[in-house]
Amino acid sequence: MAKGTEAKVTETNAAVTTAAEPKFKLEKLRSNCTKLFKVTSAYFDGATSCLSADRQYTIKEIAQIIEDWGKKEAK
Repeated sequence: MAKGTEAKVTETNAAVTTAAEPKFKLEKLRSNCTKLFKVTSAYFDGATSCLSADRQYTIKEIAQIIEDWGKKEAK
C-alpha cells in the first residue's frame, strides 16, 4: 500500500471510530460519575467546572479531563 493511501485509510478509520462513540450531556455523565469514573460528584464537578453544560461529551473525553485534572497541582 502506498504511503498516501495508508494515511487516508488511517484518517478514515479514526473518523469512523470517533463518530461511533456515543456522546452525553454533562448532567447525565455527572449522575453516573461514580460508576463510570470512580469519582465522587464533588470531584467530577471540580474537574468539569470549565466545561460547557450545553455541549455533549464522550466518556473517553471526560475520563481524560478527570485524569488530567487529578494531576494538577493544588494552589
